[in-house]
Amino acid sequence: MTIGVELIIIELPKARRLYPKNSNDKMNQWMLFLDDPNSEEVMKIMDKNSGIRDAKEKLESVSGDYEIRRIAELKEKAIRDEISIKEYAREEGLEEGRKEGIKEGIKEGIKEGIKEGIERTAKNMLSLGMDIDSIVKVTGLTNEEVLKLK
Repeated sequence: MTIGVELIIIELPKARRLYPKNSNDKMNQWMLFLDDPNSEEVMKIMDKNSGIRDAKEKLESVSGDYEIRRIAELKEKAIRDEISIKEYAREEGLEEGRKEGIKEGIKEGIKEGIKEGIERTAKNMLSLGMDIDSIVKVTGLTNEEVLKLK
């Protein structure tokens, strides 16, 4: 079984030159349409050739749909870009918040560590039998805080 293949080469510049000599040739009319579907000559051909008129209408319909699709694609891209920008800003904010939280945590940890150290010192002073007034003066704790350590 053999399969036949036909190859047609369209030389549009040649078609433009040949058209004035043979304007009724359907092949020349289609080649002009393919070359420039919006030309004045194609507009005239549409009156004689209903196939080209239908093709022109279909092309305009598809072109209109393309523009609508393109607008929709651009709008969708803008929405994705906006979401991406917000997500980036949110992540940056979270990272900044984490850093700030870590700094605050470290500060709080240092404060708690100092307080624990002072309380330990006050306990040691109590175990050595030092009076509460002296412990208050040395540690900066209140009388109540020192009494709670007993």
